[in-house]
Amino acid sequence: MFYFGLLLAFAFVLLTMELGGSWLLFYNPPSLMLVLGCSLALILASYGGKGFRLLFRAPFSRKLTPDEIQRSIEVYKNFRVYLIASGILGVFIGAILMLANLSDMAALGPNLAVTLITAFYGIFFAYFICHPVIAKLVGELKSS
Repeated sequence: MFYFGLLLAFAFVLLTMELGGSWLLFYNPPSLMLVLGCSLALILASYGGKGFRLLFRAPFSRKLTPDEIQRSIEVYKNFRVYLIASGILGVFIGAILMLANLSDMAALGPNLAVTLITAFYGIFFAYFICHPVIAKLVGELKSS
């Protein structure tokens, strides 16, 4: 049910994007790089390679010890914080870049969209990936 729920949530988000115009309007590689790159780098800095591996292993493994589950919950909680912080950082970076170029009013709208998409990525990954994984791991910890 976990994976079905995630897929269903993604489907609703993609459908909403597509009905509003095109999901491609929401694709911005620099924003993705900032949010995911910074967040993954901060996980690596905070937990080293073992914590970094747990980030990718925990949602799919059924062979985690209770200690590994607890550690994974901690890693995912901090990953969620890093994602949101990176998204907010992207808003500030985008706003500074946008305000530095106010003479070009035609670029204001697209630049504002890029600024907001960074916050969208941070919130989306934090609450549509991390939060459900944390809930799944807490459930596994309680049942072990």
